[in-house]
Amino acid sequence: MILFLFEANPLLFIDQGFGLSAEYFVSSHLSLGAVGEFYLQEPYNTSGVEAKRDTYNIAPQARWYFFEGSGPFIGTKLVFAKTTAYISDPTETHSETINYMAPVGEVGYRFIFSDTVSFSMYLGLGVKTTSTTLSESFIPADRTQNAFWQAALSELNDNQSRTYVDYGFTLGFLF
Repeated sequence: MILFLFEANPLLFIDQGFGLSAEYFVSSHLSLGAVGEFYLQEPYNTSGVEAKRDTYNIAPQARWYFFEGSGPFIGTKLVFAKTTAYISDPTETHSETINYMAPVGEVGYRFIFSDTVSFSMYLGLGVKTTSTTLSESFIPADRTQNAFWQAALSELNDNQSRTYVDYGFTLGFLF
């Protein structure tokens, strides 16, 4: 029986991030674990105006495997996240931090090779406890008419919603 799994999620590079996770198998079908992820995004950098978003996630998780630690699984996790958005130019920097939670359900499939190497893929969906979209008031009053600051705010808000999408192609090792 598998006891411990440690894996990385390089698929998050698509979103300028990376993730690590660990699972402890309390039985041949049930695992408990933790996930840590970070994203260091820079969606806008034009004419001296720069927008950045740094997000850090940690989540306890549980997974139920239909076939003793491999094959299809269902899972749940509770994501605790801190995201900080920045817009800056050479003379002004403005930032805002948003903390939120997101309960997530997931489905996936795990392949195990030689009883030591694991490859899995999963997709999850959840709901954030608060919006991560920044309002117009995020921009300082003296920059509200600046087209570059407006464009930076638009880029920071692109693809932001209350829906939390969780995904991964992971590679790991079994102990």
